[in-house]
Amino acid sequence: LNNSRQRLITLHDEIEAMRQYLDLEQIRFRNSFTYTIEIDETIDTTFTRIPPMIFQPFLENSINHGIGLNEDRKGHIELKIEAVDEEYYRVIIIDNGVGREYAQNLRSNKLNSHKSIGTQIIEDRLTAINKLYNYHSLFEYIDLYDENNKPIGTRVDMVLPQEL
Repeated sequence: LNNSRQRLITLHDEIEAMRQYLDLEQIRFRNSFTYTIEIDETIDTTFTRIPPMIFQPFLENSINHGIGLNEDRKGHIELKIEAVDEEYYRVIIIDNGVGREYAQNLRSNKLNSHKSIGTQIIEDRLTAINKLYNYHSLFEYIDLYDENNKPIGTRVDMVLPQEL
C-alpha cells in the first residue's frame, strides 16, 4: 500500500511487493498454485524505476481467471524479467490456467459477471508513460495451447523502459 502512493518505485520494490502478494494469494487459495520469479542479472533492479502495482493486475488475472478455474492440475505462475536491450526490458507472466477463452465463456454464463478494469488501468498508465517520456511500452496477451489445440494457459508480455 505504501508503494501505491508513489509515482515511481524501484523494480526491486515492485518485485518484493509481488512476492508478498503471491504469498498471500497462496494462503488464500490453500497452496493450490506455485510461482517462480526469474530476473535477468543484467537488470539493475535497484536503479530501474516503474509505476507501482503494474504487474499485479496480470498476476491477479492469472490467479482468479486462469489457475483458479483449473481443477485438472496444480496451478503455476512464472514471472520473468529479461533485458531486451539497453533501453527496454520484458516482463513475462505465464500461467497454466484454463485460458482466456474458457474463462470468458464461464463469465458470460454467470448472471452476475464481474467486469475487471485492472488491464484497462495498466493500458492507460502505459499510454501515459509513452506520451510523457516518448517511450514505446506495450503489453499483449498470448493464449497458450497444447498440440491438440486445448488451452493450457495464458502468457502476458510487457515491454517497459529501463529508465523513467
